Amino acid sequence: VVAVEPNPDCARTLEQIRPRRRLTVKRAALGSSQSEGTLHVCDQNTLSTLSSEWLDTAKRMPEFASKDWSQSIKVPILTLDGLIAEYGTPQFIKIDVEGYEQAVLSGLSGLPKYLSFEYHRYFATAVIACIREKCFSADDEFNVIIDDQVDRKPQLPKFVLDRWVTGEEVGRQFETGSILGMGSYGEIFVRHKA
Repeated sequence: VVAVEPNPDCARTLEQIRPRRRLTVKRAALGSSQSEGTLHVCDQNTLSTLSSEWLDTAKRMPEFASKDWSQSIKVPILTLDGLIAEYGTPQFIKIDVEGYEQAVLSGLSGLPKYLSFEYHRYFATAVIACIREKCFSADDEFNVIIDDQVDRKPQLPKFVLDRWVTGEEVGRQFETGSILGMGSYGEIFVRHKA
């Protein structure tokens, strides 16, 4: 496992996992090119983002409106293509970057067998932009899991769609709002047909 974590507190927690021989922790963020960026850190400290747009939206979300986002730090930014060149192609990539998904996907030229990225209903327009990234092809298949467990008993997540669909079709589901009414946030899974 290669875990990429720009938040120093979260990176320290990952570095304490034992045994470590099959885990590499990279203290960096991911984006469209190798550079440096500003990471906005919430007082909750497990929540942070490089996206100023997402941050502006989060400050208006009921669950984040009372949080303090005044802390920011400079972090190095790597690309998924760079990590693949260094470590090889993984079986699965999970992207959880609070609104910075499109930038991360634009730093990836080809998909592994499986990939997932998070979305939030208040920032759902970003889903369409993500699905249109060059790393996805017309043959790739998409499905969605709603992760919202507010006021419900925890349960195993299930795919919302009864079958895997094209990126175009899942994009239509988001544009019409049919998925967005099901919960506050979730994950889009992509299956690459090699």
